[in-house]
Amino acid sequence: MLIFSFAYADEILKVKSADEAMRSSLVYLRDHSSGNVPGGDTRWQEKTIFSDGPIDLVTTSKQFTSDSWIIEVSQNLAPLRNIVYQVILFSSKDGWYWKGSIKADGTIKEETPFTQLSVDEKQKIAGELLRKSRIPPPAGGYGH
Repeated sequence: MLIFSFAYADEILKVKSADEAMRSSLVYLRDHSSGNVPGGDTRWQEKTIFSDGPIDLVTTSKQFTSDSWIIEVSQNLAPLRNIVYQVILFSSKDGWYWKGSIKADGTIKEETPFTQLSVDEKQKIAGELLRKSRIPPPAGGYGH
């Protein structure tokens, strides 16, 4: 009798959390862009942020901050091996911006190349990230 196992070992998954997605994106950017990316020794403060909406539809993301840098990592609801992390890296001081997605297998896809934003674009992104960071958790719990 043959028995087939479709279990996925953790070793196959290179990215298993928002923190790992954030760190993978920084390594990628250090290898593929100029020296304007935060260094490997940067200390990050982690905060859970909540989406707007009805209590049963609220989702969470992670926001990492250090000095003028903000990294936001959101993810879809899926089995761990199918999760795609959406990552935004932004410098509120200098306007550097990058957006990409990282799959659990470590594959990175750039959606917006690492670039320096105009003053207007910088203010718009800064305002949106600040607004998101101020949304309080819903009373009574949240969806995902």
